[in-house]
Amino acid sequence: MYNRFGTTLVALAMSVGSASSLRAQGSDSSHKFSIFGGSLVNANNSNKSLLNTEVGGSLDFHVPNVPLTLRSTLAFRQEQNDFTVSSPKYGTLSLDVIGKPIPKIFGIQPYLLGGLGVGTRSEYLIAVPVYDLTGMRNDYRFLAFPRHTWAFAEGGVGLELGHHLFMQTKIMTPIASQGPVLMPFSVGFRFWD
Repeated sequence: MYNRFGTTLVALAMSVGSASSLRAQGSDSSHKFSIFGGSLVNANNSNKSLLNTEVGGSLDFHVPNVPLTLRSTLAFRQEQNDFTVSSPKYGTLSLDVIGKPIPKIFGIQPYLLGGLGVGTRSEYLIAVPVYDLTGMRNDYRFLAFPRHTWAFAEGGVGLELGHHLFMQTKIMTPIASQGPVLMPFSVGFRFWD
């Protein structure tokens, strides 16, 4: 876990460190709205079902006298597996710093991101099979999990493909709280406002 947190801090430091590079390149002052979707792995329980997808939206914006781009992201997902009676639903809200230390090459712009956020998971119910002494399943036991909220740090990398398409991956590690380690891979479309 500390390895992932360290990776997050390094990504954030690299994003902040690219401020001088951005000043030299100049920055786009327009806001950019994006929608995205993709797969999401919960590293705590290795739940890699294709049904665990994440969708959301983000807004890139600039604050006066801050050379880096800021990105606010709101994302949702619903998990499903064989024993889920009522599926857990997740929501995350984060604020990231975006750094572009490498220049655009053939219309492809690599970038780094790092930031902080909060996540919440709805209450849910799972059915656990109960077996008798002969190994035959004879009943189910139901386990209820209450609503849970946590804070996280995140860091990742992405590629802007032309003006509108992008893909990115990041790791979201809980800080000062208990929560899942999430690793979304997203593909999205960016709009100019």
